[in-house]
Amino acid sequence: MKYSILALALSISLLAAGAHAADTAELKVTGTIRPAACKASFPGNSVIDFGTIKLEPQLRDKYKELPSRQVNLRISCDGPTKIAVRAFDNREASRDDDIPDIEAGDGFGLGMYRGKNIGGYSVRFSSAVADGKAADILSRANGSTAWSHSAKRSLRQDGSQFAFGADGVPVAFTELITNLSVTAKLSRAAYLLMADDIQLDGSISIEMLYL
Repeated sequence: MKYSILALALSISLLAAGAHAADTAELKVTGTIRPAACKASFPGNSVIDFGTIKLEPQLRDKYKELPSRQVNLRISCDGPTKIAVRAFDNREASRDDDIPDIEAGDGFGLGMYRGKNIGGYSVRFSSAVADGKAADILSRANGSTAWSHSAKRSLRQDGSQFAFGADGVPVAFTELITNLSVTAKLSRAAYLLMADDIQLDGSISIEMLYL
């Protein structure tokens, strides 16, 4: 008896639902998952200016070293992000691979004068601070996946990458400030040919890579 009453009640319930169907409202849930974006900049100035350099006709050495210059590179991200950087020489055709104390892979071109290379320069990381804490300078060769502490810390043109971390591992950060030291040397050959002003014309692009 109880069974028949339950069956009847269910039947009436279904009929009522069919007779008074309500309109529906659709709720959509949307959004975009986007990785944190980072921006690189040189606070203050992105130009290393050696000013007016006095001619030395009796220059004995093959290259004249200029006083080093310092510049800060800042990388700012929307959120904690692991970043690596690498450099490309925009004056590769003027690169001089025979400059003392600058390894061939570390040197960048300073432009040409009357068909001669003006000289070259190197760019070296001297320190890095990630979110207020000192960070290690790490490096890996092009195509390698293993990071190691970089003793030389010089940007290279062979695709080598640099990252910033601790205990040999890159760390995520929202802001990084790293100091770059620029050392330039001028070729005596350009000196001997000089009949008018020579404009130093070095340029590199620093590319960020998301790890």
